[in-house]
Amino acid sequence: MSAATPDLPWQHTCRHTYAKRMLGGFWAAPATLEVLAGLMGNTPTICWQHYAQWSGQYTDPFWAAIGSTSHTAGRETSPA
Repeated sequence: MSAATPDLPWQHTCRHTYAKRMLGGFWAAPATLEVLAGLMGNTPTICWQHYAQWSGQYTDPFWAAIGSTSHTAGRETSPA
């Protein structure tokens, strides 16, 4: 980054929060990693590397296979 636009930690925090909320369906139906990639200007590969852990579409089958339900405890939900 240039001196005029320093790389501030909060910039990425906002970006990660947005990604997590989009994948979790915070505002509407959950987005796929492919849709998120388009919205964020990333490739699907980059979104997979950074955000797949927050996408139930990709992680729920794994958790179901091992018989665990505790993984949903920290998942965000939209406000009532």
